Amino acid sequence: MKELYLFPLSAHVLPGGKLSLRIFEPRYIRMVRECCQQNMGFGVCMLSGRDNSASSQKILPVGTQVEIVDFTQLEDGLLGITVRGIKFFEIQAIETEKDGLRRGHCEMWQEPNNVKSDLDMVHLSKRLNELFGSYPELGSLHENLAFDDPRWVMYRWIELLPIAPEQKQNLISDQQLNSAHGYLTELIK
Repeated sequence: MKELYLFPLSAHVLPGGKLSLRIFEPRYIRMVRECCQQNMGFGVCMLSGRDNSASSQKILPVGTQVEIVDFTQLEDGLLGITVRGIKFFEIQAIETEKDGLRRGHCEMWQEPNNVKSDLDMVHLSKRLNELFGSYPELGSLHENLAFDDPRWVMYRWIELLPIAPEQKQNLISDQQLNSAHGYLTELIK
C-alpha cells in the first residue's frame, strides 16, 4: 500500500505517457509543492463521466502514479506542469483533507508482462504515427515514440480516444491488454 495525493481529471495518463496540467487551485498548488519538496509523485485518476454535475462525479478506482518532469509559469500566470505516468494503482480508501485535497491509500500494480508478442499492431501503430504527425503537440510530449511496443501504442490510444472513463477503466483493468487490442482495432478503422 502507498499513500498518494489524488488529482482527479476527466482526462487520463497511463504508464509511459505524458500530460500537461494547469494548476490553479490552492489545494493542488500545495500538492505540487509538497511533491517537489519530498521528491515524490502523486496519483492521476479519472472521474466518472455519468453525470455533468460536479457534485455527482466520483473518482474511479484505477489511476496512474505520475512524476513531475517539468514546470513553467504559463502566459496567464498559472503554474503549468508536465507529468509522466509511472505505474498503475488501485484506490482502496480516500481521505479528504481540510482544504479538499484527497489522499488515496493505493495498492500498486505491476506492469503486465504477458502482452502477446504476435498481436498485429501495424494498423494501430501506423494510425497513431499519423495522428502524431497531424497533431505534433501530442507527439512532442514523448521523448521516445515507441510505435513498435504494443503496450505503449495501446496505452496512447486509450489515453486519446474519446471513450467513457468507465470503458477506459475496463481496458486498463484487464491488465492483459490482449482483449483491449481487439477493441481498439475495431475503433481505429
